[in-house]
Amino acid sequence: MSDYLSGISLREEIENPAVGQDAIVEGLIFKDTINILYSEPGAGKSVIAVNMLAAMSGGWPVFGLLPMKRFYRCSYLQLEGSRDEQFGRFHDIASVIPVDYENISWHTSPVFVENLQSQYQMFKELLQFKPEVIFIDSFYCLTSRGLSKEEGFLPVRNMLKQIKDKTNAALIILHHSAKPQYHEGKKVQREDPFLGSQYMKAFADSMIECARESNNKVILKVTKAQRNNEGLKQIRLAFNKTNWIVTAIPEGTSKNATTAIRECLERCFSKGIEVTYDTLIEKTGFTKRHIRRLKNDGHFSHLCHFEGDEGTALRWLPKMSTK
Repeated sequence: MSDYLSGISLREEIENPAVGQDAIVEGLIFKDTINILYSEPGAGKSVIAVNMLAAMSGGWPVFGLLPMKRFYRCSYLQLEGSRDEQFGRFHDIASVIPVDYENISWHTSPVFVENLQSQYQMFKELLQFKPEVIFIDSFYCLTSRGLSKEEGFLPVRNMLKQIKDKTNAALIILHHSAKPQYHEGKKVQREDPFLGSQYMKAFADSMIECARESNNKVILKVTKAQRNNEGLKQIRLAFNKTNWIVTAIPEGTSKNATTAIRECLERCFSKGIEVTYDTLIEKTGFTKRHIRRLKNDGHFSHLCHFEGDEGTALRWLPKMSTK
């Protein structure tokens, strides 16, 4: 595939840019883009990524909040960490988010820019599956050389561009933005350049920082956005470490979905306010799908019983109610 453009082809590309026009995840991930999800090690990038993967496979709202128009075929290149551990997390996530396994391929074979055979195998698998979104976990595993210098970074950049061009997929690349306190058994300085971070901003279409707020909460901050879309600026997320589900925390509250909905129910019941899905959507900011999923999992059965059909006529009534 050639990038050469001239005359009519150049004019059409400039006047009708394809990048960033169509959202995959509303306000966050767009078609035909390279997206870097970065943080210090251990902030939860991999857990966030597999939550996105699960939701995308079935077309469910990402983090229970960000809508999708349809499902997407996704490939996950797990280049570090334990596959069994990640599969265990995904099993728990899939018990809550309806996953379509037909839309997922999982790859654990090493891929190195210096090894043409590993690249050939990767391209063969991707082109056979035809993904629309490719997760790469993590960036530094694509090379056995250092990335803090341009000569180490450029071959990896070129390979990633090849992946995007050959598959026409959006890339979501996980990246460590800073050195851990110890790396390969040696004590290092946190402020040292690490893994090509200084080249990332020019290379990526969007940069999303995963900033730890507390032990079970992070903030996703869009630090570079595709210039022709407004998108999100930031979103706060809560981790449930029992089932590894990541949910969005609506603006103005520090609570996760289950807590926010439970407290909303208690307030409404105490004031005699009739509760329906519309009531909860308006007062908590979560989607109907997200609220219904939590309800069906029994999170509110100790507070409520239900009357009516599962649609808009469903009424949420307090347990002690005789109505």
